[in-house]
Amino acid sequence: MKQEFLFLLYDLDRWAYSKNLPIYLIWLVLFIYPATWAVLIYRFGRIINMIPFKPLRYILKMPYYILKRFICETYLSVDISDGAKIGPGFYIAHLGSIVVGTGVETGSNFSIRQGVTLGGSGNTGLSHPKVGDNVVLAAGSKVIGGVILGSNIIVGANSVVVKNIPNNARVVGIPSKIINYDGVYGIKIRDKWNY
Repeated sequence: MKQEFLFLLYDLDRWAYSKNLPIYLIWLVLFIYPATWAVLIYRFGRIINMIPFKPLRYILKMPYYILKRFICETYLSVDISDGAKIGPGFYIAHLGSIVVGTGVETGSNFSIRQGVTLGGSGNTGLSHPKVGDNVVLAAGSKVIGGVILGSNIIVGANSVVVKNIPNNARVVGIPSKIINYDGVYGIKIRDKWNY
């Protein structure tokens, strides 16, 4: 549970640091960026899942689902399953039509834009994407099925990824094709965090 709280601080600091806010003003991003609400509610769900005492877990699930339905799904148009395992530094740049499925696993500094979907393909059982560190999914991109995305990857706008992608690749198209191996750029993180 403590790890999820630290992950939440790291998540919020990605917004704060990108706007040159000092570390003691991290809490301000909750009022400035509505996308932080979706991340906060997601981390709240993850923390509830880690509670060993089942009756307490069931009691806390009700307010979580209400928050998730009314704030995340209805108001923000973001559906992030509490069963997804998202590493520290989760950053949502723009809201709208974002879906992250139950079995998705990501590394640190994972960034997404509006219209992104990460989920199972339906015909391969319950397989979901596995994503490395420092990955950026541009607007409208889809990552479907049990694919593995390496680290330092950019997936271009409206790309559909259905095959594994190696480290440092930039991919575009439907289905996605590697255009070069220049990797990711522009992920700002504070030196203080050590994940």
